[in-house]
Amino acid sequence: DKYLLTATMRVDGSSRFGNNNKYGYFPAFAGKWNLEIEGFVHNSLGKIFSDFSIRANYGILGSSEGIGAYDAIDLQQTYKGNSGNDETQFVHQGNKNLKWEQSATTGVGLDFSTRSTRLSGTVDYFYTKRKDILFYGPTPCGFSATTNFYSNLPGYVINKGLELGLNYQAIKRNSFSWTIGYNMTFVKNRVQDFNVIVNTGAVH
Repeated sequence: DKYLLTATMRVDGSSRFGNNNKYGYFPAFAGKWNLEIEGFVHNSLGKIFSDFSIRANYGILGSSEGIGAYDAIDLQQTYKGNSGNDETQFVHQGNKNLKWEQSATTGVGLDFSTRSTRLSGTVDYFYTKRKDILFYGPTPCGFSATTNFYSNLPGYVINKGLELGLNYQAIKRNSFSWTIGYNMTFVKNRVQDFNVIVNTGAVH
């Protein structure tokens, strides 16, 4: 109960993506150190805390929600022309290199509860970096007759913040208990290193 560790590997596959990147590989790791069991902590804080531990985690998740079932492949439509013959029109440019959008999160946290079991809480810091963001925008250099296609954006979206949580069991008598809970979250978002062409201007 002193050291806890977990590790996972997730493999996701989707036909929504191009032939070169149908599969995504997403690892995750987490560990916890129960400091209250350690002698140097127990001797000084053991009379106050029944749980005093720190945590750390890192993991990557993939997303395919930004695209549809056939957005990574070339699409054409056939229709009757003015002459009455079948004619084919190129309506959508595919992208065989389209790949999973990824979110990598790093976090550290602190858990505690008092010997009376009335007061407990958590403090968590998190840092999430999204990359390879799925985007529907202009084709490069006017390559196609169509104006837009799906691609993975260069650049990042960074979310970081602090979460605080406290719980206090105010009354505990027989089968009746009354608990007060409080939580607060501070979040900061930042867009970084984007260079997306929109219409005739560049958005950074």
